[in-house]
Amino acid sequence: MPLGPGARLGPYEIVAKLGAGGMGEVWRARDARLDRTVAIKVLNADLAATADLRERFEREARAVSSFSHPHICALYDVGREGDVEFLVMEHIEGETLAAHLLAGPLPLDLALRTAIEIASALDAAHRQGVVHRDLKPGNVMLTKSGAKLLDFGLARKIGALGPRTGSAIFHETPLTQEGTILGTIQYMAPEQLHGRDADARSDLFAFGAMLYEMISGARAFPGDSQASVIAAILERTPAPLAERQPLASPALQRAVSRCLEKEPDDRWQSARDLMHELEWIASSSESGAGTVAPRRGSTWPAWSLAAAAVLAAVALWIRGSRGPEVPRRGPLQLELTRPPSAPYVFFDQCAVSPDGRRVAFTAYGEASKSRIWLRDLDAAEAHPIPGTEGGEQSFWSPDSRSLAFRVGQELWRVDLAGGPAVKLAQRVSANGGAWSADGTILFADERTWALQRVSASGGPSVPVTKLGPRDEGHRWPSFLPDGRHFVYLADSWRTEDHHIRLASLDAPGQDVDLFDAVSKIVFVEPGWLLYVRGSNLLAQAFDTGALRLEGGPIPIAGHVSEIGQNHEFEFSASRDGVLCFSKVDPRAYLAWTDRSGRVLTKCGEPQVYGQVALSADQKRVAFGSVDADGRAADLWILELARGTSTRLTFDPAGDFAPVWSPSGDRIAFTSMRTGVGDVYVVSTDAPGSEERVAGFETSSEPSCFSTDGALVYFDAEGKDSGADLWSASAEGRAEPSHVLATPANESGARFSPDGNWLACVSDESGRSEVYIHAWPLTGRRWQVSTHGGTRPWWRPDGAEIFWRSLDREVLAAKLSFGDEVEIATPEVLPISRSQDLIGASRDGARLLLLVPVEDWLQAPLTVIVDWTETLPKHDRRL
Repeated sequence: MPLGPGARLGPYEIVAKLGAGGMGEVWRARDARLDRTVAIKVLNADLAATADLRERFEREARAVSSFSHPHICALYDVGREGDVEFLVMEHIEGETLAAHLLAGPLPLDLALRTAIEIASALDAAHRQGVVHRDLKPGNVMLTKSGAKLLDFGLARKIGALGPRTGSAIFHETPLTQEGTILGTIQYMAPEQLHGRDADARSDLFAFGAMLYEMISGARAFPGDSQASVIAAILERTPAPLAERQPLASPALQRAVSRCLEKEPDDRWQSARDLMHELEWIASSSESGAGTVAPRRGSTWPAWSLAAAAVLAAVALWIRGSRGPEVPRRGPLQLELTRPPSAPYVFFDQCAVSPDGRRVAFTAYGEASKSRIWLRDLDAAEAHPIPGTEGGEQSFWSPDSRSLAFRVGQELWRVDLAGGPAVKLAQRVSANGGAWSADGTILFADERTWALQRVSASGGPSVPVTKLGPRDEGHRWPSFLPDGRHFVYLADSWRTEDHHIRLASLDAPGQDVDLFDAVSKIVFVEPGWLLYVRGSNLLAQAFDTGALRLEGGPIPIAGHVSEIGQNHEFEFSASRDGVLCFSKVDPRAYLAWTDRSGRVLTKCGEPQVYGQVALSADQKRVAFGSVDADGRAADLWILELARGTSTRLTFDPAGDFAPVWSPSGDRIAFTSMRTGVGDVYVVSTDAPGSEERVAGFETSSEPSCFSTDGALVYFDAEGKDSGADLWSASAEGRAEPSHVLATPANESGARFSPDGNWLACVSDESGRSEVYIHAWPLTGRRWQVSTHGGTRPWWRPDGAEIFWRSLDREVLAAKLSFGDEVEIATPEVLPISRSQDLIGASRDGARLLLLVPVEDWLQAPLTVIVDWTETLPKHDRRL
């Protein structure tokens, strides 16, 4: 019986093929009786006649049917339709661990969390008398709700767990002849390779090999052939984890090593014991600090180090760096935090000086005021730098005596020895800068989005790069030691066209792609490129003589914070081996709160959210998911009451920025599937039915529907103009038309519930502010925010408007309407600046917030002195 979309197996209608393996195929299907999506595993017809393979298929059904565990794929049904035998299983959205590992190791905390979940699943299976026998990354799915263990096709029934050791004794007739190797060789225990019986401890060996790979990004037992892999498993011990993941603790090394003992009696004797050990490691600060210590969470006044001993150690290191008489005392890890008494709300954009002695950072005070501050690493206090008011994104001169920084769209320089700040250039975008030893400064131009050069003494700026046909902008330049070559991020409208490029001031137009990445890039002497992939900070060796990459990327840290637009990540390094970065758990959860921020109801489990939108009936949210590289993936709908999610789009390109229609039957969003961000509309009742309604040469992002749902309003930015407000037919039946176009940038439009007023953001005053316009547009308008504002929201009854200040406070103002709009004195809501307001109840008494698992605005800055000492010995270059 041929299968394909539309075919039926009993009550199950086949929708699409999910995959195939040696024993059969897996299909996505719809259960017509329960109206739910399921996965159907079908045994190949030519294998169904083979008794032992049919028995293996049936054994999987018997094994899985005995489980009810959140981290084991559930079996719903077993059936036969004609000559087709099939299993009906839980449909799981996500990717296999094997696919995730192709991009590199997991962040350490995610690896531990995933390992604990798998160990829990193994414990449940073993206690039900089942050994998996084919544990490997391809049989683990990573989902929004955690890991799921799959494919018990090689599973075997065992006896009760031993009362002392927790091991198991076989009593079922073997499926294959004695001495037959069954499973995947790279993860097989020595006893399996010898053809002997496997028990629960064999699964733990496979678990150890898999955990080693999750942490290090390399297989525990590599080889060029099956024979060499078998020899490695039987004879060799894997390289220490710390050689590839310096943050792996000794306790974690011991846990993995014990899994990989050659003799079963020397391994962990039960998955439960191993699970408890990993839980202890995950809860201990040791797992975060690894071998570089000390690490503390306490603070001193004025943003101090954790203890006086650390201050002394750093001072000793710095003195040692001035001459050969005192050796370095690295690696040393410490944390810098904002003290409660600090005169600023939060800080970011840290830049360590080239000599490794000081850190500059941007501090944000009340009323959105920013300023550059400076902290000596061997001192207990930080201080503001005169003349840097309004400054952001500072970067150092090569001699560590001066700083360049951006104020608005202007580039300024300040000498730390004293004197006034000097303006160097205009039309500067928020995309970083670089300063060479001969006094050349590179920055990104606000008009062309390409890189310009200007003298550190001032004067005219000159283009040094030119955007290619697929480039969106050139960002984050960093000079090589010769001061002529530099690297930068070539950002693209198309996801697959992002690259790190090498360029030269002496050969404009001859830029070379080095590798694919979507990250700020920093060169560190004598030969490292630092960048982020999938939130992991990586070090890539680079030969500055031959101008080429060497080897592969080496992981340094996970969950590095993304602090701004255009792939700005929080990390910096000196030429003398001081590395600083900020890391934070990227997950968040949705919660209804009162106006004080007190949680009333949590909705769903913590996960990584993209942009989130609340439906008009307040029963659902649409949100963008994020893939392993931190890029936008697909759109989902979450039922707030039940906490269940349904996937809405399926295209491989990134989909984001969802906006609900007033009736809740459609969602507008931006998708990168044509190469740039075009606007699409999808029916919420027909996932995958999206239609393109608007698109230009540059990205467009929907902001709202008209009150009757007939039009979609969106922001679109031209390459030679700012962002304007446009409208398009929600059915895609007409060309888009201009709605609001001024020399300033307009964005974030929202109609009032009665459709008589339009709130939007404009930066015509020099900073973003929220305005209310009479609708239809007559030119009459009223300014809502007074100290900067973005992202306006209307209360569902129209009696109040909410917005976010530039320093991330949430404000609300009561409104009354007549010939004029009367705006009451704004109320600052007591909501954390790290939380996002998604919507409000009709009376405004309840707020829907996106609450981060970890307050990323208060995340400490981690500093590692002599960070290259944490690398494998053969990779160290400093």
